[in-house]
Amino acid sequence: MSPTKWDDDAFAWVVLNDEPLIAVLRGQMFIEAAVEDLIGIAVKNADYLLAEMDFYSKVRAAKSMGMLYRRDETALQAVAKLRNEFAHDIQRRTLTEEDDKAMVVALKGEYREAYDRIVERLGRESARPIAGSQLVADHVGWATRLAFAAVCTVLNGLDPEKIAQRLEGQ
Repeated sequence: MSPTKWDDDAFAWVVLNDEPLIAVLRGQMFIEAAVEDLIGIAVKNADYLLAEMDFYSKVRAAKSMGMLYRRDETALQAVAKLRNEFAHDIQRRTLTEEDDKAMVVALKGEYREAYDRIVERLGRESARPIAGSQLVADHVGWATRLAFAAVCTVLNGLDPEKIAQRLEGQ
């Protein structure tokens, strides 16, 4: 299995897309591809194994292989929960402040550090406090989108500064 080719333009489009459904579902697809790449590092012919697994199973498999840790699992479970809410609720059309809070709170360790660096790079002047000392842009759903960006950044070994620059360029 070869690693997924990262595409800055496609990812920036997903994060910044005005349609929350697209941002959540496609954002989760980027994250799932990164988890699959981790499994592919540990397992020969991982495609056969991955074909029968849902997202939760892939996360648990990567964790059992030592490719992910508890802090990873917390962030990824929050991603999966939000994705499932959008995928299984035909009426769901927006991101909420509760979604933002849940996603930011789920970020631990290097995920939180990446999130904070992305938010810092995008500018404090457009940020407001939420869930304590956390900063998010002044737009409901923005923190969730940046949390997805932070998770992708960490899982793919990317530089949060470069991801934030790419988001600024859109």
